[in-house]
Amino acid sequence: MLRKVIWFTVGMGVGIVVYVRARDYVRNKMPKAVSDTVHRTQERVRGSVLDFADQARAAMAEREQELRDTLGLTDEQQFPAADESRPARHAR
Repeated sequence: MLRKVIWFTVGMGVGIVVYVRARDYVRNKMPKAVSDTVHRTQERVRGSVLDFADQARAAMAEREQELRDTLGLTDEQQFPAADESRPARHAR
């Protein structure tokens, strides 16, 4: 068991060293244009995700208002909790 732990630790150490050296190598050899392109793409994707989240929030608020209007609830009233709306189950 101790040998497995030792070899696991050695493997993890080697893996970390290889990862760090490979990351540094790629970072140093990557052209500036590629780095800029990756950064711009990341920003576009981030903007798209934020826009989607804003649209989803607006749609949820609109749907909630539709449900409130349908159920005749005012803004101060809350929807019934799930436990209150279901009939109690009998213990078996």
